[in-house]
Amino acid sequence: MGRGRGKAKTGAAAIEAAERQARALDLRRQGYSFEAVAAACGYADRACAYKAVMAGLNRTLREPADELRQLEGERLDALLATVYPAAAAGDLAAVAAVLRIGERRARLFGLDRREAPVKVANLPKLEKAADALAVVAGLLEKAGAGELSPDEAGKLAGLAGAFVKLSESVDLEARVAALEERHGS
Repeated sequence: MGRGRGKAKTGAAAIEAAERQARALDLRRQGYSFEAVAAACGYADRACAYKAVMAGLNRTLREPADELRQLEGERLDALLATVYPAAAAGDLAAVAAVLRIGERRARLFGLDRREAPVKVANLPKLEKAADALAVVAGLLEKAGAGELSPDEAGKLAGLAGAFVKLSESVDLEARVAALEERHGS
């Protein structure tokens, strides 16, 4: 494969790139400038050396985190295996434990949808309080069509409501200031 975003993460070229990144990171740790790292590792310039060092740092931080996440997942699996038979037999305490293990597992691996960003297209722009009605109507329509969960639609509608309250507060403040100015208070 060619160089760029679509290249495979394995193979000779990927291994060579990872080794160059590791060497660049090692040289930088020893105090070499990015110019010197670029020259020693064959990068085009200091910016390329900087990118390689940052990628190497990211990898050295991510890999231990991935290993720890895997270890924690295995521990959760072992705990689940011990309590699941009792939960399946109707032991309510074991059911609660299974649910807690599942919740922890979902957080560990980012499985809960609520943690994912919600993208909502084609809603009216919310620029003034009067726009909120159309926005909430659009959210209800998307929830009814299954594009948003009712919970997501409710949270977004709550944000629209907060916008309306803030708009009203700003408007009220401006009116009070105008009245005070008119009456010389």
